[in-house]
Amino acid sequence: MPEQWNIRCLSHFTLAVRNLERSIEFYTKVGFQMIHDRRNAIWPDMVAENFGMRVASGRGVLMAIDAGELHTRLDLIQWLDPTLPEPTAPVEERVPTLIALLTENVVAAYHDLQSKGIEFIVLRDDEQHHSLGIKAVSLCRDPDGNLLEFIEYMPGLRNSQPQQLEQRA
Repeated sequence: MPEQWNIRCLSHFTLAVRNLERSIEFYTKVGFQMIHDRRNAIWPDMVAENFGMRVASGRGVLMAIDAGELHTRLDLIQWLDPTLPEPTAPVEERVPTLIALLTENVVAAYHDLQSKGIEFIVLRDDEQHHSLGIKAVSLCRDPDGNLLEFIEYMPGLRNSQPQQLEQRA
C-alpha cells in the first residue's frame, strides 16, 4: 500500500524581476515584508538541475504578507544567468501574470496606496461587479508589468460567481 500524502497549502511562487531593489520597494509599499534576504547567496549547481536548466544564478528575497507557517510566500528573483529577456510587446498587449490579494476594504487600500505613489489601472465598486460577487476590485502593475489585484468579495463568498456571465456555446 502506498504511503499517504497531501498538499497542505501553496508554499511560494516566484516572480522574475529586472531590478530586485525596485521590486522590494514596491512589494514592501503594498504590504509585504521581507522574511529572508538571499541577495548574496551563491546558488549551487543543484538549483539548475532542480529547475531543469543548463545554468541558474540569481539574487533573491523571500517576502510574505504574514510570516505565519502556512501563508504563501513571494520569491522575488533577479536572474543573473540566464537573464530575464526584455519584453517585445507593450504591457497592454502581453498576457499578464496576476497576483490576487484578498483584501479587506479595497477602496481604502486603493486610496492609501495611491497616496504613496502606486499608480492604479482601475478601481471598481459597482453593480456589475457586485452581481458577480465582487464587492470591490482594484489593479495596479508592479515595476515589471505584473498585475497586482486587490479583491474583496461579497460577504460569505470566497470567489467570484462567473456562472452569472453569458457562457460560450
